[in-house]
Amino acid sequence: MFNSASDILPPPPPKALGKDPSTLATDEHGRPVPYLAGRARLGLTWISEPWGVRSVPVRKKVGKKRQTVGYNYFASFAGMLCVGPVQTLHAIIVDDETAWEGPLNAGSNDSAEITVEGRGSLTLYWGTATQGVDAELAGSGVEHPAYRGQCYVVFNDWLLGENRNQVPGIQFELTRLPVVSWLTVSAGLNGEVNPIAALGELMTDTRFGAGLPSSALDTVGWNAVATQLFTDGFSLSVFLDQVTRLDGLLNDFLEYLDAALYHTPAGKLSLRLLRDNVTPVALDTGSLLEPPDLTAHGWTEVVNEVVVRFKNRDRNWQTDAVSWRNPAAFNVTGRPLTQAIECDWITDPAVAWKVAMAYGKSHSLPWLEGRLRARRSVAAGLRPGDVVALTYPTAGIEDVRFRVLGVEVPGPEAPDVLLTVREDSAHLMVNDYPVPADSALEPVIYTPLPCHDVLVFELPLAWTGKTAARLLVLPARGETLSNAWTLWWERSANSFSAVGESGLFGRRGELNAGLSSTGLFYHEGGLDVTFTSPDDDLEDMPFDEGVGARRFLIFLGDEILLGWSPTLVSAGRYTLSVVRAQFGTVRRTHALGAECWCVQLGDQPLFEWDAPKWALAVGLKVQPRMLHLEVSLADVAKITHPILLRALRPLGPANLTANGDGVAPTYATGQNVVLDWDLTSEGRDEAEPEVDLECRADQAVLELWAGGVLKGTLYVNRAGPYTLTNAALVAALGAETDFTVRAYLALGGHRSLDYDSVTVSKT
Repeated sequence: MFNSASDILPPPPPKALGKDPSTLATDEHGRPVPYLAGRARLGLTWISEPWGVRSVPVRKKVGKKRQTVGYNYFASFAGMLCVGPVQTLHAIIVDDETAWEGPLNAGSNDSAEITVEGRGSLTLYWGTATQGVDAELAGSGVEHPAYRGQCYVVFNDWLLGENRNQVPGIQFELTRLPVVSWLTVSAGLNGEVNPIAALGELMTDTRFGAGLPSSALDTVGWNAVATQLFTDGFSLSVFLDQVTRLDGLLNDFLEYLDAALYHTPAGKLSLRLLRDNVTPVALDTGSLLEPPDLTAHGWTEVVNEVVVRFKNRDRNWQTDAVSWRNPAAFNVTGRPLTQAIECDWITDPAVAWKVAMAYGKSHSLPWLEGRLRARRSVAAGLRPGDVVALTYPTAGIEDVRFRVLGVEVPGPEAPDVLLTVREDSAHLMVNDYPVPADSALEPVIYTPLPCHDVLVFELPLAWTGKTAARLLVLPARGETLSNAWTLWWERSANSFSAVGESGLFGRRGELNAGLSSTGLFYHEGGLDVTFTSPDDDLEDMPFDEGVGARRFLIFLGDEILLGWSPTLVSAGRYTLSVVRAQFGTVRRTHALGAECWCVQLGDQPLFEWDAPKWALAVGLKVQPRMLHLEVSLADVAKITHPILLRALRPLGPANLTANGDGVAPTYATGQNVVLDWDLTSEGRDEAEPEVDLECRADQAVLELWAGGVLKGTLYVNRAGPYTLTNAALVAALGAETDFTVRAYLALGGHRSLDYDSVTVSKT
């Protein structure tokens, strides 16, 4: 049985279109023929069952004999692309790879024969009114029409792939320009289509449009709009693949164009762009029959950022976005108020930016809207899209521009006209600079950069649980793409050894306001930091996660804090709520501009490394990388970090007093000074709250300072009180004078890194 297997197995049944052949005759009959005006990439709507399905064994040498290791599958099939006629084929894309590249123009031909290397041949029918029935499709066993007016493709004996019995993903990049007899400007624009050409075709075409006669349209007005759009360079690529009502389609076009429809006095349908180049009609108290009925909208309803999402043709038709921002409106509102607009018909970044700018200019200031009842003699000639300048002193309105959105005439003999208006502030915004041209997407070889900065922090006993020197290493990326790093230790001069790696990065910033050592232990919103590293964002993290689970750590000087609820103030700037003096560290005073590090833990823990026991200082390098690319170690700066034995040293004493006073103590002539202090101990994880934790110090060290000079050092018992005799005081200071005491605790000769101090005055 070991010598049979694959050579006699029949090929599995093919599913050429990825479906059961019995369902292919009906499952796409309900789909409308897609409509295209402009340039786009289109997939196929199947119009046939596969025929001529065959498989060819793939034989390869396995061991000492050739065996069948799989099958190549072939099939013929046909698919619809869009309505016709289509003018140009630019490319054929198979499984997201360009398999054939043009351009190929239709000219006066009905079809084109194309060979795709490695796949097979196909016949593309441009969708003309004269194209005939395809010979291969006629021989498929099912009767097909000529599909006149529809662009379709017939694939002849097409290679599906090895061991692949389904049709690959196939797309065609096409350009189709409507033919509109009354249009006086070119239908093509920027490689796409003038929107009026597309809308005019959809309104009048009798095959797939609304079928209106051209006489129902005010073609003079429509041509004026087409000319203005041509001058503005405003083009679209209109694509429809669903049954659409005419009113919904019109609304889509009006939103893209920022336009309004209206009827002329002759009853014809006309079109008007809502633009700034309209001379306003003055309306005042004498023009109105009643006070204006207006509603005011405030700053909470404005938009200070507009994001337009579109299909970028310069970036392989991927979804892209451009934005227009109003910094002044953002400063007033204090928060981003963003409006996202989906524009699938836009493929040119410059057009997308124009839409974002037009919407932003008219929606980023407070506005008035409502109705005006005006005299017919003044307002009878107004149409949607016109601008009126309203002056009404009683309401504090002086020369305010309003855009006319609707005109209603109550009756033939009525003396008034009812105007629906909205305040138009677009003319107040003058920053309509053009967006720079977008270059085609080009592959870029990424090279990671050295770290922006690196935090090396010697951990306290309450963190490590042991007295060995243990370092925490936390880098901030030099860019936002590096995903890992390696720590190197200088084992000997200029000779480095890798000691570990991690994928966790932190954020390095600076304080926008100082932080006092006497501040609250729970400091809600009290930390204000602006990040200077390229990573300048924080995730929202509630108290239970940040503090309870200890996932939000902050390193400020030699103090460790826990954070929660970061609030974005501006780009890269946050205010944080913090719990201070964690893991056996003490509260310090941190000045404005002090360096601050933040890290939010996820799946990866912080990187810790045990320094050599004999080392007084260590040389380190942090080497970032992205996938297989890494910064050259020679380009990484060395960090020299002193070893302070922080975990071995005890905490300093607390509440130092002299003669019972810890604020402003004094002593008289000949008087002894009694010094006292409280012993301290680091907190330990999981320690019982009712158990007193023992101070680790075995000695107290008292320094006497006067005039900024150290005058003497005393080594005494760790616990006070201690009586500093007047004789000893005079011997140290040289006279009875003001002096300062600094008190340390020590263990095995290693002093605490922090101390308590008090100044004693001579009375």
